[in-house]
Amino acid sequence: MTAPTTAWLAEQYHSGRMNLPTAHHHLLSETEHSSLATIFTTLTSNLPRLEKTTLITHIQSHLPRSLPPTFAETIYQILTYHTSAPFYKNPSPIPPSSLSLLDTQRGLAWLLPQNHLSMSETGNMGRMRTPADGRRLLFQSLATLSVPSPDSPSKEDARRGYARRNAFDAQHARKYLGIGEEEMEEMLRDWCKCNRDEDGDEMWHDLLDVLHACVPENYPYASRRESLRPLAKEIGGGVVFHEIAVEKRVLRGLVRGVLRLQFEVGEEEMDAGELETMDEQVESALATFICEDEELASAYPSSLDIIAWPAFDHALRHLPHLFDPVHRVLIKALLDSEPYNMHTSVKSLYGAPPELLRPKDTGTKPYVLSRSWMNLMPMIIPDVVDWESLHTVLRWNSSQDSNSDTTTSPTSDAIWTHVRARDLEQTEETPLAIILALEGHDQASGEPFKGGIVVGADYDGKAGRERLYNLYVFRLLPSVRFLELIDQRWEHRSGKELAFGDSATTSGFRFLVDDMAVDIDIPAFGRHQRIKVNSLEIWNDNGSS
Repeated sequence: MTAPTTAWLAEQYHSGRMNLPTAHHHLLSETEHSSLATIFTTLTSNLPRLEKTTLITHIQSHLPRSLPPTFAETIYQILTYHTSAPFYKNPSPIPPSSLSLLDTQRGLAWLLPQNHLSMSETGNMGRMRTPADGRRLLFQSLATLSVPSPDSPSKEDARRGYARRNAFDAQHARKYLGIGEEEMEEMLRDWCKCNRDEDGDEMWHDLLDVLHACVPENYPYASRRESLRPLAKEIGGGVVFHEIAVEKRVLRGLVRGVLRLQFEVGEEEMDAGELETMDEQVESALATFICEDEELASAYPSSLDIIAWPAFDHALRHLPHLFDPVHRVLIKALLDSEPYNMHTSVKSLYGAPPELLRPKDTGTKPYVLSRSWMNLMPMIIPDVVDWESLHTVLRWNSSQDSNSDTTTSPTSDAIWTHVRARDLEQTEETPLAIILALEGHDQASGEPFKGGIVVGADYDGKAGRERLYNLYVFRLLPSVRFLELIDQRWEHRSGKELAFGDSATTSGFRFLVDDMAVDIDIPAFGRHQRIKVNSLEIWNDNGSS
């Protein structure tokens, strides 16, 4: 049997047999469809469309009173943009004035994490979508500017090279498929394809993905994705991906809102001055939105007031859970569900550490991870910390503490004991997470620094419950950085030194207790730094108070 012709594929599309409007239906469960239909009917009083003002008011009712209506409007903009996938429109600051039930279903189906991965046929005849496609959809949903830029072959080469790196970033599939290195290489070669070429850019390839996934079951023979290129070119839109951008003003409002939504706490427990302003934390997060490759940055719009795709993508690699509060609010407001039970990549909302909710003692030095700084933490680290049980087990500040008779810095042994938590009996059901946080300044530049490590404890049943450690290095100031040190050791090298990672592979994080300094040599953090420590604290979540 011969493969379907382009004419046959076009006829299937134009006759409606590809049924693109409902291609998303299977991405929501029957329970989700039922819940959404019930809420939609309630909000519309059985009318066919849901008005923008009604939905924004409904979203606002699921937000803290301290958040301005503009944040709910941004959530609405993000949702409504996804309702147009994969037929994207030109950027506009004015979202549609109403949504149908089908629109809302499609928006949630595309927006909820990981769902977009199923909007293509994965295999040697299709294209494997990667997490970068999801990050790109979020970027597109916030982009309200179209900024034409000068073009050249070298700039297009830079854009295609970056698209290719993202399109072949399929490590996420390995743990789900349970495959080895050789199988992974074969999968990358056969399943991954660059989604930017002579025929179209990344947004155009979304359309091609969905067309291929929707080829009717009555096709004469297996259809290859490439067979649908003529049809995709016929019906594709005119939006140019590398010319759209996000206003930094909009992004600043979004970041401030999601920072406020990291922990579930009552309004009476909030420090209004600390949590409503959070200027330093917001600006530190915004400083993460930067493209460090000058050649690549020049291939996209550039201005102090806008964020282009490479900068946005860079930030979301270091802030992987930035949009979790947006997803969480929509799941609660439109699906009437808790996120953890339905979409495990969206973390459940914890209460803030009780230690930070107690009335402030004016005689105590501020925490390194104060409430406002700790709000950044759930954005960057995996779900390995039980925040409600988190408490400090060691605190030190270089200046005289009014509650202490000494300014002597802690010894390496003291820090090591607390980080290892040797005296704690843990069970398999309650693994221990430890955070070592510190603040100080770069000795070369004087630049302030705030960061540390997260040690996630786990157990290996085959090795007699021998404790294993996963290491996560983070930085919160002057910008946010996050790195998981996979398969790397940490050890107490001497009486004065703790070493995290492997300095032989330039992923070192060396703590020198002798002069309370930290040597950081991690590529993801930029240049080598020596940080003079002013304060440090160690937290763990073993449930003690």
